[in-house]
Amino acid sequence: MATRSAPVFTFRQRDLVNSILITGIAVFVLATFIAPLGYMFTTALKSTEQMGDSGAPWYWPFSRKTIEYQGKDLELLQVPLEDGLRELAILKKTTTQTTFVDPQNLDAEPIVWQGNWRKLSPVYVSDPQWQNFKKAWDDLNFPLLFRNSMLIAGFGTFGAVLSAIFVSYGFARFNFRGKNLLFLILIATIILPVQATL
Repeated sequence: MATRSAPVFTFRQRDLVNSILITGIAVFVLATFIAPLGYMFTTALKSTEQMGDSGAPWYWPFSRKTIEYQGKDLELLQVPLEDGLRELAILKKTTTQTTFVDPQNLDAEPIVWQGNWRKLSPVYVSDPQWQNFKKAWDDLNFPLLFRNSMLIAGFGTFGAVLSAIFVSYGFARFNFRGKNLLFLILIATIILPVQATL
């Protein structure tokens, strides 16, 4: 007589796995749709310099960290030294040796580092540019642009709803030859993008 083996998953476990799987897929799809909006928001907070800086982090607005030394703004770089990686301000740039100043002790002797400074990574600090929104509001006439968008969207929506009322009434009320084919074509033009229906 054959013995029955126990099921691999009970119904409760299967329901739990299914709900976790469905929730995970839904969160992934949601994140995929929302990610461009988040990237657009963080891009709006970036400075013009960061937009042209290929080494800058892409996920948040950052600026290169600088210090003032003898009336000049010096950029900070991550320099590998014997005692580890340090953040130093670049004073004199050459391809073979570079002179740095320690931002923690500006009165100390400059540090000479052997190597090309272009291979060093800059130090970035979080620097959201909130004034970008005010500048855009002032430079562009946002109320006019908003009004124009509302007019176009409003009239377009009103026209689409009005024409849909008449077309749906015609399809629901009247019987004529080719009605199903015509209805199929109508639905296809609604579902398919404009480029496919030209």
